[in-house]
Amino acid sequence: FRTPLRINQRKKEFLTNFDNDTASLIDSFLFNHKDYESTPILLADSLNIVSLLSMNGMYLYAIMSFMEFLLKYRFKERTAFLISTLFFLPYSLFSFTKFGVIRVLTMRILSYLNKEVFTKKRSYIELLSIQLFCFLITDYTLIYQQAFYLGFLISFVLIYIRKYSKKVKKRLKRETK
Repeated sequence: FRTPLRINQRKKEFLTNFDNDTASLIDSFLFNHKDYESTPILLADSLNIVSLLSMNGMYLYAIMSFMEFLLKYRFKERTAFLISTLFFLPYSLFSFTKFGVIRVLTMRILSYLNKEVFTKKRSYIELLSIQLFCFLITDYTLIYQQAFYLGFLISFVLIYIRKYSKKVKKRLKRETK
């Protein structure tokens, strides 16, 4: 029984539009498949930067945020958020095995629900914790993946750095007065 979407076939059809080196780079970045026989991937591997050639949560979040920023000039904030999120939902079908992509998209959906649907608003750290526990409940083996613990660890560290820097700024303002 074959799935009607035939995602791998669509990937191959898309990549046939490019020459071999370009196709291997695009395949590596967008679909996380690295062909170690192609020259660009071998060069990146020798420089130890192969992981930079694959789409991860940071890249996706940056692209979505930039797209949302640009869309805010034309649309309301809510509409810009929805367009930028919905634009990348089909991409998640092609990179469903990439945990970072799924993490970013589910967090965007949770943020939207928190802002527009929930009556009691949750903080970002609460949403991140809810997301973490939901992922662990659905698949406890995620804890062994580097993308899981690094993604969440970096997110929590950035939250605490932001809170700490705000406290330091307030303290510096009080001391200068």
